[in-house]
Amino acid sequence: MSAECKEDILLHQEQTADQLNAESWDERWQQGRHGFHLEHIHTLLEPHVDLLVNGRKEIKILFPMCGKSLDMKWLADQGHKVTGVEFSETAIKTFFEEHCIDYTTHSIEGINDCVLYKSKDESIQIYQCDIFNIKSSVLGQFDAVWDRGAFSAIMVKERQKYSEIMLSLMNPNTRYLLVTVDYDVTVTSAPPYAVPAEIVKDFFDEKCNVELIKEKDSIREFWIKKGHKYWTEMLFLITLKT
Repeated sequence: MSAECKEDILLHQEQTADQLNAESWDERWQQGRHGFHLEHIHTLLEPHVDLLVNGRKEIKILFPMCGKSLDMKWLADQGHKVTGVEFSETAIKTFFEEHCIDYTTHSIEGINDCVLYKSKDESIQIYQCDIFNIKSSVLGQFDAVWDRGAFSAIMVKERQKYSEIMLSLMNPNTRYLLVTVDYDVTVTSAPPYAVPAEIVKDFFDEKCNVELIKEKDSIREFWIKKGHKYWTEMLFLITLKT
């Protein structure tokens, strides 16, 4: 992709896309407008889970902007410690209720307007707060990150801040699996935003190794109805440079 083409994509997104902030994200959940939610384990996670886990047991896995992802329960059932970050109280409570998981709530000092929802067996915990308020001094660092759509959902102008937060939550052995999408931005630029490989590298390449693992045609009826003819998901493995 040429630099000119990349700039055209970014400019088009900034000018035409719905601006998705924390409040509008919560509204989508309250109104049931969450067509991005999957009722199955993500098709790029299950066959590539070894890239995330890398043979390790009981690792700490971060789910940024987790919603009520089934992937959290799936990985927790394998013995891992799952931590989600989600602004919508509706999404968090629905997750625990749908899986019949008993939980407790705790106020968290050090993060503005934050409540921690924790399963009684402590295998899953979800911080209800703005993703941009989280701090490694409170959450610690993680052995793995499963980022299915968070980087694609945030506003273009917030990508730098988001990438810096993710880097602060990584340790030297963290394996970060990032899923982004690519599509024709002239059809629609509503979130999720199109994030081709070149844009991923712009934000992570300086400090990380960025490897494109898989490209997959993931067009669904939801996107076809919006006028899309193609919808490509890309899976990246991101690790800190030594």
